[in-house]
Amino acid sequence: MDDASDAERNAAVAALGDHFEAGGIDAADYERRALAAAAATSRADLVAVFSGVGEGGPGTLAADLRARLVAEGLLFLAENLPGVMVFRRYRTPGQRVFRRTVRVRGAVGVSRRGLVVWAGGAKRVDVPFADPRWDAAMSYSVDRAGRLRIVGAVGPFHPDRSGRIEYRFTTGHAREIVALLRGSR
Repeated sequence: MDDASDAERNAAVAALGDHFEAGGIDAADYERRALAAAAATSRADLVAVFSGVGEGGPGTLAADLRARLVAEGLLFLAENLPGVMVFRRYRTPGQRVFRRTVRVRGAVGVSRRGLVVWAGGAKRVDVPFADPRWDAAMSYSVDRAGRLRIVGAVGPFHPDRSGRIEYRFTTGHAREIVALLRGSR
């Protein structure tokens, strides 16, 4: 189905608002794009409103990945979020890390198909909800500080690795994202 739903249009307008607040687009550009998103009848129309938005920077999705999320039925997108990646008991051939925390800027995208986490300029998580490893490998919550917390076990996705990687992002939408993830399962 290529038709854009009200939820997808609203998610696109909200993502544009985040870019405006972060200074990525000016008021006139925001208004033009938001009106186009609100009037979009197809997911292709929604992809077009993001053309040239958020290109560059470690906390913004690559344009092709953003377009893919929109094409899959974008439910939520937040970019340029401050956060951390925490490696816990992480092992890969030739490397062992008991615990290491790395500050990152990142993005979280939820489509009808799945979850994407972008951190430090790279795609770190891209898991469809239908993936049988989801329940065993992924968890998500809001931590005591109100940050979004997404934890992934590494082994189910990379057999030569073990441990967990935790992503914590500061966003006023943490509870909304967790509710979307719970509702999509």
